[in-house]
Amino acid sequence: MNRILYFSPALCLFFVTLASGAVPSTECDSLATASPQVMAGDVEVAVSFLPNKIVKVTGFIHIQAAASEVWSVLTDYEHVNDFIPQMLESHLLKDKGAEKLIRQTGRTGILFFKKTSTITLKVKEFYLRRIHFKQDSGDFKVFEGEWQLSACPDGDGTFLTYRAAIRPNFFAPPALTRYIEERDLPKVLTAIRRQAESQGHVVRD
Repeated sequence: MNRILYFSPALCLFFVTLASGAVPSTECDSLATASPQVMAGDVEVAVSFLPNKIVKVTGFIHIQAAASEVWSVLTDYEHVNDFIPQMLESHLLKDKGAEKLIRQTGRTGILFFKKTSTITLKVKEFYLRRIHFKQDSGDFKVFEGEWQLSACPDGDGTFLTYRAAIRPNFFAPPALTRYIEERDLPKVLTAIRRQAESQGHVVRD
């Protein structure tokens, strides 16, 4: 069972955490958080509220594919809108090797609350380990986070962790924010898993 971002920040390049200066977890720490349910195929997402109206989002998923295949999916910046739900556009604006500038547009919401948002992200890549992102400009007061990849023991795929600290630059009730985060992020994580596993020709029941 999936457990647990309006533009969903999750749609915005998937993209991290750091609640104001927090230090990223180490690879071992992240892998140690993998529950049996996640390793069996579930998606786990936790949403909490920090001071200054910042929303903290954390997600975990196990992918039966090599870290290199997961990495290629996460860094396919020009095509992530082809497989990420509700992401409308994604463009690589600048490429300086491990440092990149990306602009993305997504749309999400419920009933009469619909929002299309655009964000430009500064991205820094640490090959096959993690991808850190932070808003350069866009529709958020705070948007910062990272994807972290941890190779599972005995070659049993990759454990992927998503962390993000988010505060929209527009009104969004906390309860609505939580609901949309919990609804959208599992879809994003599942889409990434499907794309990575298809590259590795893994078929799930």
